[in-house]
Amino acid sequence: MSYEDLSAGTGLGSGLSSDKPGKKAGEDISKEDLRRSAPWEALRPVDPKPDEPKPPSRLGRFFRKALRWVTGLIVVFAIGVGATYFVRVRPMIYQIEDLKNQLRAADLTVAQLEEQISDFAALQTENENINNELLETQLHVDIMRVLVDVTSAELALANEDIITAKASLTGTDERLADLEETLQGEDQRTIEGMRTRLALVLEELETDAFAALSDLDVLKSNLLALERSLFGN
Repeated sequence: MSYEDLSAGTGLGSGLSSDKPGKKAGEDISKEDLRRSAPWEALRPVDPKPDEPKPPSRLGRFFRKALRWVTGLIVVFAIGVGATYFVRVRPMIYQIEDLKNQLRAADLTVAQLEEQISDFAALQTENENINNELLETQLHVDIMRVLVDVTSAELALANEDIITAKASLTGTDERLADLEETLQGEDQRTIEGMRTRLALVLEELETDAFAALSDLDVLKSNLLALERSLFGN
């Protein structure tokens, strides 16, 4: 059904056309007449107006502000933590690692030095042993020199060669004095007795060759006994 049919049925169309002749139907229809001529417009559902948002409460505004402040503080704190890490913590970590490397190198150096000290201690002990052996050998040589002097004088005196006997005993007392300083205890007193007997032999060479020969033999026996007690020969 068209609009014109509805208008004809209601009698509005003829009335409108009679009021203003010479114009087409519908041209002079006002908006109000059109609204009245369209009854089905009233049947359309009316859209409800949206509810206007209520203004936030004071508590809500407080929480919103607090949330913004907390968020800002968290962001600032995170920035501060990051800056602190890159400015202070990270360099300190590198420094600590460097110190650890230096400590490990120092420990290695200490271990090497301890090994060298151990080797040096072993060498020092060996050196001391060598020195002791050298001193012992020197002592043995000095005793044998005195024994050679006494034996040579004894042989020369047996051949009635007093001059050679005296010459053989020229440095004997000095050698005995060195032995007396080296030895200790009973051995030192033994050397002291030998020096006394040697002085007696030197006096007897001019006056009593037989007594001198006898004292030389005792002196030789004492030297042999000392040599055996010290070196086990």
